[in-house]
Amino acid sequence: MRAFLRTWARWLLVFDNAEDREDAVGFLPDGPGHVIITSRNPNWTGVADSSLVDVFDRLDSVSLLQKHMPTLTDAEADEVALALGDLPLALGQAADLLAETGMSPGSFIDLLDQHAAELFSERAPVGYAAPLAAMVRVTADWLRAAGIEVWLDRTHLVAGDRWADVIRKSIVDGDFFIACFSEAHAQRTQTYMNEELVFAVDQLRRRGRDRRWFIPVKLDHAAIPGHSIGAGETFSDIHFVDLSGDWALGMGQLVRAITRPEA
Repeated sequence: MRAFLRTWARWLLVFDNAEDREDAVGFLPDGPGHVIITSRNPNWTGVADSSLVDVFDRLDSVSLLQKHMPTLTDAEADEVALALGDLPLALGQAADLLAETGMSPGSFIDLLDQHAAELFSERAPVGYAAPLAAMVRVTADWLRAAGIEVWLDRTHLVAGDRWADVIRKSIVDGDFFIACFSEAHAQRTQTYMNEELVFAVDQLRRRGRDRRWFIPVKLDHAAIPGHSIGAGETFSDIHFVDLSGDWALGMGQLVRAITRPEA
């Protein structure tokens, strides 16, 4: 990612999160100005003078978390900062995740030990913003640990696939369709998830009412949308799973919905 900021006759060029020296060398300009490179790779010999950015002190960590989440108490923010080792990047991502999902600090810390890589991964499944995408990935991992096979585009699509066709086939063939709703999704006017939902509703109408198939899941405090599913019913007529509070409790309910025999 490159950001260009021009001021009068001088310029500032920023390379954010560069992985290797070779990523930046070919773009370094000549002339008056400044270049800033941020990287987790310490080896920039011959290209730039390195300056180590240390971890935050605890007061800075608590301040950053409470800026994004004003409802966090000092004790809660301190616990999160301690769990993250006061690392600036991790704190920023955690603040976004907590703010967007409404997850409790305790639930976040419980997830951190086993799912840190998923929570802080930058690659998002189609249709999801990064913090909520992390919740989708962790949810998928939890279901897999319970012996449930999960289809996600980021793990199942193969280069060369016509991805829209593959996703639709997976919806048709799946034993369940888990629809994850969030405030971020509700605010987006265009997203492929809307097309997936329309297709899933068509499949829901074709299936019998005597078994579960469509399972709504709230990732944050968003309301379940009132989209029609036919016969005078909407999504809100289907009981949902709420992951915005006690995440572990909600995941237990989701696992039971999938594994419990029909009444």
